[in-house]
Amino acid sequence: MLKRAGLFMSVAVGALALTAACSSSDSTAAGSTSGSSAAAGSGAATTAAATEAATGATTAPAQGTPVRTKATPTSDPGDGDMLAGLGADADWKKFIEKCDAPQKVMIQKVVTADVNGDGTFDALVAHACSPITSYWPTVVDVFDGASSSSKPKRLGTLLQDVGPDDMPYLDTLKVRKGVVTIEAYGVDKETDASCPSIYYTYEYKYTGAKFARISRGAGNANHCPDIKN
Repeated sequence: MLKRAGLFMSVAVGALALTAACSSSDSTAAGSTSGSSAAAGSGAATTAAATEAATGATTAPAQGTPVRTKATPTSDPGDGDMLAGLGADADWKKFIEKCDAPQKVMIQKVVTADVNGDGTFDALVAHACSPITSYWPTVVDVFDGASSSSKPKRLGTLLQDVGPDDMPYLDTLKVRKGVVTIEAYGVDKETDASCPSIYYTYEYKYTGAKFARISRGAGNANHCPDIKN
């Protein structure tokens, strides 16, 4: 009996020792895992800080931290007082020659294009006086688009050189590669102002500090234009 009791006690002591050893091992493993996670977290933070310093990027602020943003402009800077910003919307009657009473100025067409080669669109304003017994010829004032919209600078006036003889009345006005092309009805020595049935084509180009006419063509329109007040 004494031998059996001693044997049982030895087994119990051995089991207790084994249990203690296992508990100690699990505790050590858990501690090792926790330490690794902390080290990884510390390493990630260090890497993020290094990346931020190298690239200048900033990380998102913690929740609840106010974020500063740049203000969005709420107003349009407008045309900067440049004529190019107005185009056909300008009150051109204020800037062109007045007609004799009771005639009124008629704005026939406004075209914006760069004619003096400075990179800014200029304004070409075709106008005439309202007819009384017959029509009045068209002239085209050209204004510098870079000048002030309140006091535009005139670069020149087209059709004045042919007005007394041809009496051109505007049909089309175009600008291509700096060349101004005007098509108009008019008269010759055999026609009169009651039916301007001659069809003229003129080309002008701005050279130096003025416009020069580079071509003039004439044909028969075969009809009278519809001229309105």
